[in-house]
Amino acid sequence: VARRLASLASFYSYCVSEYVIDFSPLETVRRPRTGEGYVDFTPALDGDELHRLIAAATSHQDRALVLVLAVLGLRVSELLTLDLDRFDMVRGHTTIVVSGKGGRIDRLPLPPLVVAAIDDLAQSEGRTVGPVFLDRNERRWNRHQAGRALIRIGKAARIERRVRPHMLRATAITRALDLGATLRD
Repeated sequence: VARRLASLASFYSYCVSEYVIDFSPLETVRRPRTGEGYVDFTPALDGDELHRLIAAATSHQDRALVLVLAVLGLRVSELLTLDLDRFDMVRGHTTIVVSGKGGRIDRLPLPPLVVAAIDDLAQSEGRTVGPVFLDRNERRWNRHQAGRALIRIGKAARIERRVRPHMLRATAITRALDLGATLRD
């Protein structure tokens, strides 16, 4: 919004300077504040909060949800496109095909902890194909269902903040950076 308003204000200022118009309609428009002091970063969970969250995820579905988001750092939209029949073995590692932002397709290696959680979920429901996360009506979860589940698990873990999917993405990224990964990775 700030960039678009700046562009329009510059255009109208030029029009005034060329005597095309008498005054800029954006002269009195307040623009949103920008800059480093106004950036709102998504908070990450600390190590203790993450361990409590994982411990509070007692059902197969809850455990898979928390581990996939917190370990892989997927966006909630990427999580919800995961299908059981898109897992593969590549050079001895279990991988999953993920539909990323902008339609990008990635193949991600899965840590054994995440593989075990997804396998336990699939076995408990007696499934080998279809979406990883299904609701009671056997429909693919939506982002609201995932968000509500995380809020519920976060309350059970006695985390004072509302746990949201993007918070677990920030947690995964923060932990990876702490272990020496580059931001690009």
